[in-house]
Amino acid sequence: MRVDLKKFRKEHELKQDAIVKVLGVTQSTVSRIETEGLELTNNQYNRLISHYGEVIKQYVITSETTCSSIPNDSVKNPSKGAEQLPLYNLLTIIQNQQELLNKCVEMQHEYIAKYATQNDRLLSILEQIKVN
Repeated sequence: MRVDLKKFRKEHELKQDAIVKVLGVTQSTVSRIETEGLELTNNQYNRLISHYGEVIKQYVITSETTCSSIPNDSVKNPSKGAEQLPLYNLLTIIQNQQELLNKCVEMQHEYIAKYATQNDRLLSILEQIKVN
């Protein structure tokens, strides 16, 4: 069974380690469930329901949300050969990449501002030294 764990986590402000504890798996497994569309076992799904309640059922991914429902199902997972990626995963991957890019740009702006401020201070100190 496929569950959109990432969407569930984000909407309920949970971190992956919370899911790790409930499912009894590694963090990398949770990451793969979120990014590669790994299916949960019935036991794992039942653990989620036991811990979080019936709300988890809202995040079950049906066959209508996978690439197999697209007439030309040519979208493949490049890292897994011929396996099809669920459509929601493609969107999630693109959204994640966009978020990372935005964070990188934001960090670059912060560094530029930080170093510009430091440079301004150094120039001010050098000008004071030059005047004295």
